[in-house]
Amino acid sequence: MRLATLPRRRLLAAGLLGGAAAWVQGTTAAPAASDDAAAAPSPWAELPRLQGQATLRFLGLPVYDAWLWVGPQFDPQRYAQAPLGLALRYRRAISGRDLVQRSLVEMARCGARPDTTVQAWRGFMAQAFPDVAAGERLHGLWQPAQALTRLEAPATATRAARSSALADADFGACFFGIWLAAHSSEPALRLRLLGLAA
Repeated sequence: MRLATLPRRRLLAAGLLGGAAAWVQGTTAAPAASDDAAAAPSPWAELPRLQGQATLRFLGLPVYDAWLWVGPQFDPQRYAQAPLGLALRYRRAISGRDLVQRSLVEMARCGARPDTTVQAWRGFMAQAFPDVAAGERLHGLWQPAQALTRLEAPATATRAARSSALADADFGACFFGIWLAAHSSEPALRLRLLGLAA
């Protein structure tokens, strides 16, 4: 089934229409005052520069904090052509299943894909995304020279570290496009991550 043809009723039932509304569930946790970008250096040695940071909010409630880390050759207008890393710290508990479904809905903005492609992407993300609790992080690393996306879930008190990789240029462009492409459903967050807005 193509993403664009998912029944509206099914999307509504899953809480997937209405932008960030799908993310607002579970418990919240405010980050420690010192846990900002200065206290959270890049997880990747090859990506030392913080390009931008932002917080996704829905109805005023924080959903997650995001940081975009890049190397010296990064160009915000051509985000998919240089290595980048996206770190997300969740403020709410969210199931891995909801992370996958919401990602697929957002990735559909970059154009329809064959059913086999969508299913392959769904399987990869289902393996990569754990359930996250408030305060936990997920990382995404894009290496365009290898067309490689690496999704990382750092270890927590209840879960071992998890890392999954997929060599697929279309996946990388669409996945990181959720936050960085011109068609992003969160344009203000996009501009802040790309360092194009105060």
